[in-house]
Amino acid sequence: MDDPEALFDGIFDEDDEPADAGPPAPVKAAAGIADAQPVRDSRPVAERQLQAEARCEILERNLSCLFTTARLEIQRKNDEIAHLRAM
Repeated sequence: MDDPEALFDGIFDEDDEPADAGPPAPVKAAAGIADAQPVRDSRPVAERQLQAEARCEILERNLSCLFTTARLEIQRKNDEIAHLRAM
């Protein structure tokens, strides 16, 4: 069996107090803490805008298809339940 002291190595400091390591790196980056570097996009704003609009249209179509499929599936299941109850 593993040594219990080794299991908590780095979690507690020498006084058995929780070690304060701060937030994990992804949290730091998302919050703009420490060494997070800004992302630079060299494309012109108009080009980025057109690409974003195209992606938005695709997402809207995908969501529309998803909702339509979900409604049809719910209707199919309701019909199946009604059929089974009628038996």
